[in-house]
Amino acid sequence: MKSFAAEKFSNAAKVIFWLTSSVGLGLSVMSVLDVCTSACYEASTYTIFGLPLGWFGIIFFSALLTALILQSRYNRAGLFFTILIYGALGAEIRLIWLQKFVIGAWCPLCLSIVFAVFLEFTVVLRENWRTIRSEKEQMKTFLRHMALLAFTVALGLTMTIIGVNKKAHAAELNLFLGKSDSPTVVYFVNDWFC
Repeated sequence: MKSFAAEKFSNAAKVIFWLTSSVGLGLSVMSVLDVCTSACYEASTYTIFGLPLGWFGIIFFSALLTALILQSRYNRAGLFFTILIYGALGAEIRLIWLQKFVIGAWCPLCLSIVFAVFLEFTVVLRENWRTIRSEKEQMKTFLRHMALLAFTVALGLTMTIIGVNKKAHAAELNLFLGKSDSPTVVYFVNDWFC
């Protein structure tokens, strides 16, 4: 049975994937180490399913690099790589939306990661189009591939909408007086000279 996604990538595509995945991994490590500007601080207060975004990026780009390593041995590693990239595109749509409309500032590290994912997405799409053109039943393969693309992008977007939350910081909670935005007001009365 013919596949509807490239299982073997061209050498040029592999070089691009290695470079962008390595850069994405490095940027994720920098995010974990808080090596960023003040605009990055607000973005670093978000988690995905309780995991800080930097750590999630490390796991994600490590999975991409693992898929690239395994591609020469296992045919389905290319399909796994494709699914990861398509899902990442959906996730990045939500994360860009958060930066634009919720945070109101652009994190250079986050934007660099978005660029790496978008470049990988573009190359994967090109490689898959090359695979589809070489098959006899092009329309059927094209439609199956577009269904895979739509499903995984939507899944990545949905998982990010559900899973991304802002984590509470200790700076927002005064241990002696409680939360400043609480509906309850407590007055302390004391004789300071006692």
